[in-house]
Amino acid sequence: MMLRRILIISGHLVAATVLILLLSFTRHRDRGQRIVALHIETDHSEGLYFVDNSRIDHLIRSQNLYRDSLPVIELDPSALERRLLQHPHIKRAQVFLDARNHLYIKVWQRTPILRVINRWQEHCYIDSDRRAMYVGSAFTADVPVASGYISHRPSLGDTLRDSQMLLLADIAGCINRDPWLKNLIVQLYADTNGTLEIIPRLGGARILLGDTTRWVAKTEKLKEFCRQTTTTGGLTKWSTINLSYKNQLVCQK
Repeated sequence: MMLRRILIISGHLVAATVLILLLSFTRHRDRGQRIVALHIETDHSEGLYFVDNSRIDHLIRSQNLYRDSLPVIELDPSALERRLLQHPHIKRAQVFLDARNHLYIKVWQRTPILRVINRWQEHCYIDSDRRAMYVGSAFTADVPVASGYISHRPSLGDTLRDSQMLLLADIAGCINRDPWLKNLIVQLYADTNGTLEIIPRLGGARILLGDTTRWVAKTEKLKEFCRQTTTTGGLTKWSTINLSYKNQLVCQK
């Protein structure tokens, strides 16, 4: 019985010794291995260029998160991802090292759907997740602009809670999903009394929405009007098109 216990204890000691040796060997081997190549891929599928591969490369090097021939043991993929996600234009980041010691970084950008200029002339985007987004100077997104009496000052990156901003986000989402509206609307102007005006890309007419209730019904009415008047001048014929009335559309030359 005593001999059996001694053999079991000896077996455990041998196993522990082997494990320690293997871990030591692995750590020594990893300490000698270095990253062979860096591959950065920035998703531009939606035509967005707030960031690109060169900017990502500069960011991680300037933050001392990566350098050429970095020892594998010094690499922290999670820290790299966290730092990338702190960038105001990055929505998602993926970092991994393959068996050949090639480091891969994939980045997806946030998608703006509206640019907002509040009454203090402060700019921000609203993105597809209804969050305030930093504008930046490297790239300008081709999205409608909302301006005028907009009194909210959003904190960049925060989810929108202000009722006026949420309403603008809803309207921008509708515009973004409708190719006809997306092609028509270049700007929304908010008046002091809470009414909205559409400024079209072409034509020069002021399109008065009134309040923002029945947005879909009003824009469908506008579509039908444009279809019926295409051959007679459409929006170019009128100075004002008023959609604020429930059962009628009023035009003024």
